[in-house]
Amino acid sequence: MQLFGFNLNTTGVDYFGYQFWSNDYTIPGTLSDVLTITHQDVTVTVNQIYGVDIDPLEGVNVYLFTGAGSYQGINQATDANGQVIFNVPEQDYKVRPDYLSRQYWSDVFFWQDIGDLRWAIYIEALSDDILLLTA
Repeated sequence: MQLFGFNLNTTGVDYFGYQFWSNDYTIPGTLSDVLTITHQDVTVTVNQIYGVDIDPLEGVNVYLFTGAGSYQGINQATDANGQVIFNVPEQDYKVRPDYLSRQYWSDVFFWQDIGDLRWAIYIEALSDDILLLTA
């Protein structure tokens, strides 16, 4: 009986809206592999600005999207400090807090392994019914 080997270039995994690829390996030399996807906590803070007052907004739903805009099925409500923490892989993301029946989109952000990443969203009350989102 003759055993045949072949080269398998890479294996990919779709995860958090992105494709992650393994290193190259050969079969039967490598029969299993572990693909490690590094994550980091990203803290998003939602504040309201009214005049000179900056107040954290509690209970605001914040939704996680890829940088291209695909919803990841992940959302959290802000805590008493107006914060949510998403644990994400090293890719582009953006968030959308929904407040007073409106949707506010963040700019795209990308984390690098530099420690704690904090990102703030400010919803400014220009009048009783006009809100402005700034980052």
